Amino acid sequence: MYYNNAVISLQEYVEAMTMWFFITENRIPSPGELGVDAEPYINGIADFTGELSRKATEEMIRNNLDFALRAKQVMEELYLDLLSLEPRDYEMRKKVDYVASNINWLNEKIFYKTLNIKAVPEQQSKNSGESNSSG
Repeated sequence: MYYNNAVISLQEYVEAMTMWFFITENRIPSPGELGVDAEPYINGIADFTGELSRKATEEMIRNNLDFALRAKQVMEELYLDLLSLEPRDYEMRKKVDYVASNINWLNEKIFYKTLNIKAVPEQQSKNSGESNSSG
């Protein structure tokens, strides 16, 4: 029982520290840097993608699409790394599926944001044309 609680705590630690490293140093820390074993590291990295997708959404609200694109690229790389482990364990497979879901969710948000960016100049030119023609 205590071991499971410790693993979950370390997983949360990995998630938080990975977010901090990504934001401050633009990189993912290694398990050695964080001083954790493989299980909490992998689970924490998977959960980090959820936090990263939320942060990317916040950045898109601030019109920082570059951050969201970089986040998506990192998430896709992590997903491929997790797939290379060939997860057969049910809990690990759920984590890999969670990462895929976060990528898809962020990809949809990026898609709509890019549509919105393209639509705004078109709408502005239509509006300026209407105001010029009525004058």
